[in-house]
Amino acid sequence: MKKINIYCNFDLNIAIFQNQADQLLCAICCGDVERFERLANSELISLSRHPTTFTNSLHLAVIHEQQHLLKPLLQLAPQLLDEKDSDGRTALHYAARLAADTNSISNSFQILLENGAKQQIMDAEGYIAENYKRTPQLMDIELVKRINMFPCERKDDIDELINDKQLETLEEIILSGNYWQLEDRIYPAKCQDIHFALDNLMVHIIRTLL
Repeated sequence: MKKINIYCNFDLNIAIFQNQADQLLCAICCGDVERFERLANSELISLSRHPTTFTNSLHLAVIHEQQHLLKPLLQLAPQLLDEKDSDGRTALHYAARLAADTNSISNSFQILLENGAKQQIMDAEGYIAENYKRTPQLMDIELVKRINMFPCERKDDIDELINDKQLETLEEIILSGNYWQLEDRIYPAKCQDIHFALDNLMVHIIRTLL
């Protein structure tokens, strides 16, 4: 009985922590300062990650232009500064892309540099932060915001096929005339080759019909 109680308490603690982590990520994404201040502690900030992109708390604050949260995040968890997400990017990569946008009011890039962010870290595509500042076309920032929203957008079977890179199955969907099922889909960075292949197939079909 004692062992069972230990396991139950352990599971309960995990569930409580996960719930708090979810609330923290939601507060960061929407800029809810009151909820952020109520939840924020070093451990929770350090361990919380977006479930699909593995962006940390600092990544999300930058991506969603909540720069008022950057300093408290860095004070409580400075190690987040140079951590990478699933695309190998640090928060500075995203801040650099936003700095290139004339419509953005974000000053995250400067804040991160002042706190010691490393500028020469390469992401999975071999780009450093400065590349995104000089050539913003390298990153679709609106897509980045969508896939890093929390709570996450609901996914269906098509999204799962894209994420699993099931090219043959996706091509069959297009060839069967159900190409509309792939419209306005989110293609993560790791699946851009799939996106390119499907676009080429669509172009080929259209040319055949003309």
